[in-house]
Amino acid sequence: MEGLAAVQKDLIHKATQEEQPWKAILALPPTVRLVRVRSDSAAYVHELLDWCREEIPGRPRIQFAISADMTEELRAPIQALPEEVWKPLRKVTDKGLIVGRKE
Repeated sequence: MEGLAAVQKDLIHKATQEEQPWKAILALPPTVRLVRVRSDSAAYVHELLDWCREEIPGRPRIQFAISADMTEELRAPIQALPEEVWKPLRKVTDKGLIVGRKE
């Protein structure tokens, strides 16, 4: 387990240059099972996002949202996606209730 922690720390450090927020996730007690992270494009680093997606025993599950500038290089592939691949994050039911995605 020590080797895994070292790899995680190295990836996080390379990804952020400021490892404190990510170090805090690793320090959470085992009773914490879910962490939600929101960041700007500074956190758009594949290694970091892969680490967040990975299910690691003893670490809480991480849900994240990363914003990005809407450049033409980003806009074009998004607009090219077929309609059926889009899934609503939330929807309002006929009774006015907001229902979120359940995973």
